[in-house]
Amino acid sequence: MDINLGDIREDAMYRINQSIFSIAPNADFTDFESQTKVLCNEFLILAAASLLADMKPSMFFLNLCRCAENWRRFSNLSQTCFHRLPTLLYNTPYYAAVIANDKQLIQKLINTMPEEWSKGEEYEAQFHETCLIMLLSANNVKQDKNVIKHLSLLEACEADSAQTILTKALLGLDELTADDFWAQFEISLYEHVEEIEERAQMASTSITNFAAYRFIWFKGLAWLRLAKIRGFEFPSSGYIYCPEEALLPMSEAYKGDWIIMPDMKL
Repeated sequence: MDINLGDIREDAMYRINQSIFSIAPNADFTDFESQTKVLCNEFLILAAASLLADMKPSMFFLNLCRCAENWRRFSNLSQTCFHRLPTLLYNTPYYAAVIANDKQLIQKLINTMPEEWSKGEEYEAQFHETCLIMLLSANNVKQDKNVIKHLSLLEACEADSAQTILTKALLGLDELTADDFWAQFEISLYEHVEEIEERAQMASTSITNFAAYRFIWFKGLAWLRLAKIRGFEFPSSGYIYCPEEALLPMSEAYKGDWIIMPDMKL
């Protein structure tokens, strides 16, 4: 699949301008969720193009924050207008906030996240992994009661999973070290590359939904951001789908622009 980031970025900008101010919780929940997810994916396209086509890390981070903030507003409005807790099945906006390392936005997202996974609607291991990444980002990769809670629950459903090993290595548990983190990260990256290449060859793959993921591994970058916070020394070779520029400090604070409806009190 041949994707031109410059061309698809222009299409994404057009679609954002056409839709962002009309997205509101006045239809059914499924429509509201679908429309917001599409919008978030458009911002991911802008983020990828900002970094890889324009070589502007500052715009990369701002577009990640726009993705994350719009999903946070969806989560808030889901609870106030539909009395529903969204699942963490679509979790890239959470990774986006972690990559940008916007602590205020990360904490706001945590405040709207569900406390328990929804059986039959999402994967338990994915739920706990997302929670762990968010919590570790918020507390600068330290153990606390919530981290231990989700790590224990993650181990209960997938004892030797990549997520468990990465988390324990970051925290120095079970004698795991930075070397163990990098070894597991490389295994996970290899599996991710295989999955992405397979999706790229499928005729049914939506270019709009897939475009940003074709170039950037958002979950991988979230783990790398945590490793950077932890002070791990990075291998000199770098990693495919994880541009080094994506881990620079965010130079310009996100001010809450390009958003759907204002928040409503819970």
